[in-house]
Amino acid sequence: MRKALYLLPLLLLPMLLAAGVFQDLGFKHLGTVLPFSMAYRLQNETYSHYQEDHSLLPTERTNIHYSQTYPTRIDSVTFNHSDPYGFISPDTGAKLVYFYNAAGMIEATDLYFTPDSVLELSIKSTAEYDSQNRLVRIFLYGAFYDDLGNLEPLLRRHIVYGAGSTFEIYDWVADADEYEDEDPYSRISFLFDAQGRIIQEYEYSSADSVNWVQKTKTETTYHPQDTSTGYDYISFISQYLPSMFLNRSDEYPGKVQQTTEYEWYNEAWAARSRSLYTYDEQIRKISIDEQQPSGDVWEIDGRDLFYYDSSGNLDFIVMQIRQGGSSCTNTMRIDFAWETYTANSDLLQGPIPDLRIKAYPVPFAGELNIIAESKSSAPLKIGIYNQRGQLLNELSGLPDSNLAWDGRDKSGKACSSGIYFLRATQGSSTATAKIVKLQ
Repeated sequence: MRKALYLLPLLLLPMLLAAGVFQDLGFKHLGTVLPFSMAYRLQNETYSHYQEDHSLLPTERTNIHYSQTYPTRIDSVTFNHSDPYGFISPDTGAKLVYFYNAAGMIEATDLYFTPDSVLELSIKSTAEYDSQNRLVRIFLYGAFYDDLGNLEPLLRRHIVYGAGSTFEIYDWVADADEYEDEDPYSRISFLFDAQGRIIQEYEYSSADSVNWVQKTKTETTYHPQDTSTGYDYISFISQYLPSMFLNRSDEYPGKVQQTTEYEWYNEAWAARSRSLYTYDEQIRKISIDEQQPSGDVWEIDGRDLFYYDSSGNLDFIVMQIRQGGSSCTNTMRIDFAWETYTANSDLLQGPIPDLRIKAYPVPFAGELNIIAESKSSAPLKIGIYNQRGQLLNELSGLPDSNLAWDGRDKSGKACSSGIYFLRATQGSSTATAKIVKLQ
């Protein structure tokens, strides 16, 4: 989903940059930086560049403004950049305004720029959802810098859902060849593991939406303690993708361990780059190493370092690039300011899966209770799999009933301690859950 999150509206940026509207607005982490607890919400982000004397010069700031009725719902975001002396003016930059539907999902955004200290509507997006509150379409419209206010179609994105938590993405981009020498149509398909997580991503391009050509492939592995599922992905893209249509972030939800990107070259996959993630004892991300292939070895190309405050919230990120050999030097820092709030929870209705599976206690030593919740009353099956994907046992029953697993395989042999996966199947619907067995 890296390509799925890295939206193509960035093709519009050359037009806006030519007008000198902004330097490099801070869209990178907006919408993906989550608080350690529900008592906090992100107040602003400040982007600074390291100078030759290692001091920091502020260059941009992102300020987040929340609804008074729903205190974690973003009403608008303002982006301001600084003068040569590091003073960030509130009168320069852009403003992004959000509009929500009755379910609390973002249905439109308006992005205004201030070329002459006057707000001009420059980019607009609209989003559509299905009856399960899953994002199904995004439309993007934009204006050229010399004709602000006159919006033209720029992008269409369609998300097509399959069985369970599977999906595929189709894009159309206006004038793609003019800015990136690309075909106007692209398709992104995925391979999922037993938890429903994306482990392989394939991008195809087309000039006519009929004949498709392979372009890139991304392989992803996860931290052993990652418990994310396919429905977490759908919830993530449905809630956050409409809010960050100009976002440069391309990270998956969940605890990613490594991503490797390939390009289709001379009828074979050639490695292009990879990212290595490290975590601390609390399973918090502390670094990402970006690497490039050099012959048979991988060389460091850049590194992001993550630091946390005493409350567990992300405090700042230091971004580095390679500076000769294998050493890296600081280039930019992003500081995050958090604030506390007290109010009732927002009335956000996330995507509703057809089938959900719950298990308790986890971890378990004796007997595991399994409940599968479904919109349908049809019978279902629950398979128990090991980490190699081998089916160990299978249970049958009705939705919302308690099914018990005694920790044994079909032959009656007790399974060893470790990580196992539950997979519920009901017609074309599937759901997965990760469990841990103790001796």
